[in-house]
Amino acid sequence: MHGRPMTIMEYSKAFTFAEDLIKSKIYWPNLYDRFRAYNADPNEVARTSVIEFLDNDPSEIYHNLPLPDYDDTGFIPRPTIESDLKSRILGRHPVVTVLGDGGNGKTAVTLQTLYSLIASNDHSFDAIVWVSAKSSTLARQEIERIEGAINSSLGVFHHVVGQFEGESDDPLGRVRQLLSDNKILLVIDNLETILDSGIQDFAKDVPGESKLLLTSRIPLGGDLTVQVPSFAENEAIRYLRTLIKTYDINSLRKSSNERLKATCQRLGSKPLLLKWFALGVLSGLEADRILANPEVALRFCLENVLVALSEFGSAVILGLSAIPKPCSISVLEFVLDISAADVENGIAELLRFGLIEREDESSVESNYRVKTFVRSYIVRVTKPKSFNASDILARFRSIDALFESESASHYRDRYNIRAFTVRSKSEAVAVRKLRSAVGMCHKGDYDGASQLLSSLKISNPDYFEVYRVDAFIAQRQGDLARAKSCYEVACELGHDQPQIFSFFAGFLLRAYGDNELSIEQFDKALILDPGAPRLLSECARANMFAHNFSQAQTLIDQARIGGYSDEHTRLIFTDLQIQVFYRNLTRLLDMSMAKDASDLVEDIFVFLAQLERRMIDFKMVDGLRKLKGAIERVEVTVPGASSERIENSIEIITELFPAAPVEAATAQGSTDVLRRERLGKIKVQGLKPSYGFLVCDDGEEFFLHKDDVSPYEWDLIKAGTFVQFDTEVKGENRPRACNVMVCT
Repeated sequence: MHGRPMTIMEYSKAFTFAEDLIKSKIYWPNLYDRFRAYNADPNEVARTSVIEFLDNDPSEIYHNLPLPDYDDTGFIPRPTIESDLKSRILGRHPVVTVLGDGGNGKTAVTLQTLYSLIASNDHSFDAIVWVSAKSSTLARQEIERIEGAINSSLGVFHHVVGQFEGESDDPLGRVRQLLSDNKILLVIDNLETILDSGIQDFAKDVPGESKLLLTSRIPLGGDLTVQVPSFAENEAIRYLRTLIKTYDINSLRKSSNERLKATCQRLGSKPLLLKWFALGVLSGLEADRILANPEVALRFCLENVLVALSEFGSAVILGLSAIPKPCSISVLEFVLDISAADVENGIAELLRFGLIEREDESSVESNYRVKTFVRSYIVRVTKPKSFNASDILARFRSIDALFESESASHYRDRYNIRAFTVRSKSEAVAVRKLRSAVGMCHKGDYDGASQLLSSLKISNPDYFEVYRVDAFIAQRQGDLARAKSCYEVACELGHDQPQIFSFFAGFLLRAYGDNELSIEQFDKALILDPGAPRLLSECARANMFAHNFSQAQTLIDQARIGGYSDEHTRLIFTDLQIQVFYRNLTRLLDMSMAKDASDLVEDIFVFLAQLERRMIDFKMVDGLRKLKGAIERVEVTVPGASSERIENSIEIITELFPAAPVEAATAQGSTDVLRRERLGKIKVQGLKPSYGFLVCDDGEEFFLHKDDVSPYEWDLIKAGTFVQFDTEVKGENRPRACNVMVCT
């Protein structure tokens, strides 16, 4: 005999012990006879009168807990949930809700915990009062409504008063008085069936030291919750085998674990549905037929739940049920065409209701999916007519193309300030807004850009590019402190993204002039992407500004040894090398470090001797002029310097670029001749065997045909020699070079 509900393990131990005893029938004849009788007819237990030999324990408190409906199989222990619920009941918070889908075993877990609490006497309650608001039961082929079920808060209060005294004209006031004068644990089972808000209002101010314990499919709000999920796979199989053994279901007795696993999955591993299935098979129904059409079970477990959702909670769950994969807030915002804030509110509500779950596979964002059982209910039972799943799917599939496009831009040049790094479809959707925000910023619409970013901080709070763009906008507005703070957040979130550290370093270098901190950020980027030309050049430039010329030269040499990927990269490092030589040489001269200055001229000569004319652009011309002046200073101020190297270096620089262009002359006579003298060189990109374009220092380009110059001059021009020329307009109003003269 037992004074509280038994667990499956306790049943197993009791029956194993009894089986051992009845092997010696001569010593235990009555036990042997009873055991055979109960095995032959399990209902015999209910018809047997048992004499109570012991008086009631005076330490027991008053309670009206119902007998559990799992006494036939025993309770599957759920220690973590039971321990959590017990600690919540004994804690300080006045309202606790046992939350979960219908059929998950909320009532069973609550009863088991309360019976264990009473048996251990580990509490300080004067009474435990149970009120059931259960309005229906799951029969084998239909949902049966319970006549006279409590469906209002007034009915609950009348029931509580009736446990202690007769009728009352003011049941709510009397309940409040009872709970104020005594420490009572008031338990309301199946709260979701109470149609009015009386219990919710009552829960806001529970009298005295009493407590309110609820079981519900719908969260109350402002309460502590204990989630009761469906069984884990091993628990579900174990329980189903116990049911098969208890009810002696021969057709299922030899089922393999794989088959039982599939059955449990089809029924959502819910204790109630597993028992419903077992009793259905016991009644003669085919197992496959029950599983093929579980509509009755779906209705029972989820009725009164979806109708309680808000507008946005309903929109999100319908969207998730139509999309075959877990989705982020950003993706849902795009496919449902509602704001990120509304999606976030819908997600939060669905998580409280236990209808969706978070996927933990993605390391860059949170994705959500509808629970399988809920999806089945929406598809099979509710079938919303106003919901267009095909449109949702079409918008969802369009994200694939967007993701591929944005991913490609990252691989082309991750250090391009206009490129965005995307790691997921959600981030690809976010980039569309980021580009719009940047466009608004350029047009001066800072409010619109900020609103977009606020939305993205809800849908993509962990996406580093959001904060990079936020930093850009803050910088455009002149708020450098906020820009710096945004970059710091971006670096924290994108700790494995070298380009983020590079962008931050560039900001520090140009906006703050903080060379040392800029170098620190560049160094972090180089650890992640060693040898990246863009990082090497920018870090070398920062070291140059900080007068760390040795480190700047090391980085330039590293890039040269690694090889240049294209002519543009070679051009960048050539120009940077000229600047480093000039600044370093000037510094050495200013500090009267004659020997070091003389040695540096040797390095400069080697560099100049290998410099090709075609690599010289207009920016380098100015740098070479300055370098020439610094070398001439060495000749004048450094005794013993190699005059040969100095003269050779000056001679090379003089040959590399022409004298300054003559001032433009005003055109006289013909109106189609601009007569403005220009200085330029051939543009390598787009150069053809018979024509090309001369590009000037202001970026203007002029067409030049090989027939307009001699073959010798054409060869010099193709080699990158500077030319002076006039311009004219012919034919299709296309400006072209004329009167071309090669500079020597």
